[in-house]
Amino acid sequence: MSVKDGFEKFKHRIKEKDGFTIAACVAVALAVLFGGTGIYEYKKAADFKQNVENQYNRAFHEMIDSLRNVDTYLAKAMLAKSPEQMSVIAMDIERSTTFAKANLGQLPISHVNLEKTSKFLAQVSAYTNMLYNKMLSNEEITDDEYNNLRSLSAYSTELDNILGDMQNEIYSGNISFGRMAFEGNKFMQKAQSMDNDVIGISLSKVEEKFQDYPSLIYDGPFSEHIEKQEPQMLVGGQEISPDRAREIAAEFIGKDNIKSIELTAEENSSIQAYCFNVQPNSVDKNRNICIAITKINGYVLWCLDNRGVGSENEKLDFKQAGDKALEFLNSKGYANMVQSYYDKADGVATLNFSYKQDNITMYPDLIKVRVALDNGEILGIETKGYLMSHKDIRNITAPNLSPDEALKKINSKFDVKFTQMALIPKDGKRDILCYEFKGNFEDKNFIIYVNANTGVEEEIMLLIESEDGVLTI
Repeated sequence: MSVKDGFEKFKHRIKEKDGFTIAACVAVALAVLFGGTGIYEYKKAADFKQNVENQYNRAFHEMIDSLRNVDTYLAKAMLAKSPEQMSVIAMDIERSTTFAKANLGQLPISHVNLEKTSKFLAQVSAYTNMLYNKMLSNEEITDDEYNNLRSLSAYSTELDNILGDMQNEIYSGNISFGRMAFEGNKFMQKAQSMDNDVIGISLSKVEEKFQDYPSLIYDGPFSEHIEKQEPQMLVGGQEISPDRAREIAAEFIGKDNIKSIELTAEENSSIQAYCFNVQPNSVDKNRNICIAITKINGYVLWCLDNRGVGSENEKLDFKQAGDKALEFLNSKGYANMVQSYYDKADGVATLNFSYKQDNITMYPDLIKVRVALDNGEILGIETKGYLMSHKDIRNITAPNLSPDEALKKINSKFDVKFTQMALIPKDGKRDILCYEFKGNFEDKNFIIYVNANTGVEEEIMLLIESEDGVLTI
């Protein structure tokens, strides 16, 4: 008997004995098939949601770790008596606050105003740098300044305690960042109507702690008057939509390099921005990229790739890293940029670039680029200084003093090796045209800035040169 005859006989027996039709059999088969497909799709969606939840939780936990480091470093700062120790502490604080802010920007918490918290993180870094510069100049740290450090430490401890409670709520299942992200306003409205917005309430407590947080008045990069400065590149610009910002972020990173990109938050500091979390096409499932796009005009404010490198994997020197960074800046439309200072940590070089016009280096127009020293990959960029200060053409009048006349205004024992003109930021809103004299004095390298119009010594900076980079203090 053939297979065909056997099937026909089987079909006939089913139809006669059990009352089933072929159509019923097909329906059952389809139900089984699509039921299985539905289970697969459900599992796929559940896995995706869990992955998103894990990404948010990772960002939150890493933010807490960074903030706990800040708390520890502030305690050390109150004990530091030497510029060398304060230098290490200031760099550690800057690195930790940068990562804390980056991870904070990944969380779906745009409904909570965290302006004061962001300001606190910025000022902690800048304030310790200011104290370091004072120590280096052999100036005494005043009692008021030590009290400010003590105050910063106390606020940091409070912040750590509140976020620690939130961490416990995550472990117990009472907080779900992923659910907030997926359900959006619906989740928030429901939680608030039931007085059950655990995330919002907890983060509001964080912000409340900073209601009485003192303004730290000092001549630093995050002092009050600088934060109130209007970003020059955003003046008169147009606000873009979140969808357009997503397109810009994808174009900047490279669409072929992206597996997923999600809007996670909105930054509401002196430059408002949309913040996105990007999962790149990478074998490293824990790798992610955070990027912020300004709401006005759609510029990249910052971008940070968390790929770990490690100092043991370094293959490139600073010159090679600088070449990679400059090539990257040119490809992104940042023309006429020149490298100034740089340092490295954990196999990643951070290089400073400034705009140059008519042989004048515009130091306020600052862009920082992070380069992996294993393969030259760009791991980050920060453009805030550039966005705050840059103008395509500045109307700069000819200086009153010649280079030789300016040279006479400094100590004759200073051995000058290099001279150029530079525009330097002063007191937040003022830019001053200066002669920049690089040289050495008693086996130490310095830079002296002399006002090109008045002859006043505006700044004296010590160059710190080591195998880890060149920095000014």
